[in-house]
Amino acid sequence: MTDAAEPLTRGLTARGGVCGGAVPASAVYGVRDGVVVVAALEPHFRQRLYAALDLPLDAPLADVMRMRTCAERTAVAATCD
Repeated sequence: MTDAAEPLTRGLTARGGVCGGAVPASAVYGVRDGVVVVAALEPHFRQRLYAALDLPLDAPLADVMRMRTCAERTAVAATCD
């Protein structure tokens, strides 16, 4: 087993896991042309993400993510670490 498989084998990516939606802004999100993974696990990363998207912290991220393409979301990610 490689280190890359650890989150999967430990259930972290399962629905409700730390990387599977249990933490706000940390999940796999559908976008217009595929999917993107967001892992803003710590509150300060989440705040920066929502600020970059010009959203209040209680906004449903899934609804916003699907309005743009992977390239557009990647460009936003590049601006907010």
